[in-house]
Amino acid sequence: MDFEYLHNFTDPCYVHKAINTDNILLNKDLRAKIANFTLAKESDREVTSSCSYYTSHVVGTRGYMAPEYLDSGRVTSKMDVYAFGVVLLELITGKDSIIVQDDGSETMLSSIILNLIDKDDAEEKLDLFINPSLVGNSEKVCAIQLVKLSLACLVEEPSRRPNMAEVVLSFLRIYTEIETRTSPCRINDSGSTERLNRIECDGEMKSEECDGE
Repeated sequence: MDFEYLHNFTDPCYVHKAINTDNILLNKDLRAKIANFTLAKESDREVTSSCSYYTSHVVGTRGYMAPEYLDSGRVTSKMDVYAFGVVLLELITGKDSIIVQDDGSETMLSSIILNLIDKDDAEEKLDLFINPSLVGNSEKVCAIQLVKLSLACLVEEPSRRPNMAEVVLSFLRIYTEIETRTSPCRINDSGSTERLNRIECDGEMKSEECDGE
């Protein structure tokens, strides 16, 4: 992921500072590309009270700016993580980051989802917000897991948010789990059936046998 590269594989670390749906483009192969590095700044990789960059010139797009940046101008890689969490919610729900209510008031999409997740029937209510194009059972399972990942990115305290490397690992786990649930079976050379995808077992990649087939 490009954001992980910016945060972990450049020296010094860079913060994009303007992550939103307008600045993530898709090429003809549907591969995401980051655009608009106008606001990008050098920053510290770690989030501590003694190693953050502060600015008095707070700029950005409403709905995507992290609370610590709005409150004090604090700039770290975790503000990109926060904005990415908002983008992820937009993709899952098909809704804008700021929702205009019938009375004209504005509500953050993240606030609505956060309120839902604390309720006993959270998953049922989340179904109402999931993009209708995600109609299959496996897609809904994936969407709910991605909602939980996005909410981890939106935690108010920046030090408690995952970093981009951890976000990428979470994506891989979710993808592997969904592939394991949905991949078809085939007959292998020994005559038994196995999953077409592979799962990690004791540090090695092995095929998973299909039960009852």
